[in-house]
Amino acid sequence: MNDKEKKYLEESRNDFIDRMKSQSPKKLTKEEKQRAYEFNKELEAYRKKLNNEK
Repeated sequence: MNDKEKKYLEESRNDFIDRMKSQSPKKLTKEEKQRAYEFNKELEAYRKKLNNEK
C-alpha cells in the first residue's frame, strides 16, 4: 500500500469517526468543515487519477 492509499484510509476513518460523534453537519466546527472540504477535493483528484489510469 502506498502513502496516498494510507492517507486516504486514515482520512476516511477520521471522517467516519467525526460523523459518528456529531451526527449532524450543523454541529461541525468551521475547522472540521474546512478539513472535510479539503479531504473531498483530494478524494476527487484521486478518483480522477484512478479513472485516467484504467
